[in-house]
Amino acid sequence: MIDDTMSAGPGERPRILLVDDDPDLIDLYSLQLASLGYAVSPAASGPEALDLLETQTRYALLLTDVGLGGGMDGQATAEAARRLRPDLPVIFMSGYTPHFHSEAESLDDSITFLQKPFRKKQLQEALTRVLGRR
Repeated sequence: MIDDTMSAGPGERPRILLVDDDPDLIDLYSLQLASLGYAVSPAASGPEALDLLETQTRYALLLTDVGLGGGMDGQATAEAARRLRPDLPVIFMSGYTPHFHSEAESLDDSITFLQKPFRKKQLQEALTRVLGRR
């Protein structure tokens, strides 16, 4: 059963919580997500993402970089987010940790990993795969 606090309401585009500490990548991924039909809430840090989770009720997915600055990496951000929203699917992304893919798979079947750089088509496939599980 889908928790309707996580999905889009009638007439709304599904909203993605996008977390990356690189403003250029936030812009790039926001454009890609928008072109795929998603609304985007960008955050530059884990704490900022958690603040957004507490104020915005409808998120379809958390897309977070693994290597975030600000004292809270992507995995800690995802763990804290899942405490707030246990059914929130997560996609991790990183350009620095190819081994994280196998670690993420062992954590939970709702967690997926994208190796940066990735193409829009790879992003779309990951979103379809993860959101299709719901």
